[in-house]
Amino acid sequence: MDIDSKINTKIVWLLRNCDLKDRKEVNKIWEDDLLRLYLQEVIHTGNTYYEPHQQELYKAFQHAEGNFEP
Repeated sequence: MDIDSKINTKIVWLLRNCDLKDRKEVNKIWEDDLLRLYLQEVIHTGNTYYEPHQQELYKAFQHAEGNFEP
């Protein structure tokens, strides 16, 4: 397991278990880390498709279109 996946696992745990008052800050950390990992992937491989980022974009699109089901 590489360091990036360990960091993401901890952030996901934090998202699930944090206090509601801290959720906004934890979401900001999650988004920043996801973007950093995406940029590393693009620089390393040249591929612009990154599965976790694509999933988040799809969820945001579905929510914006009114088709989001939690």
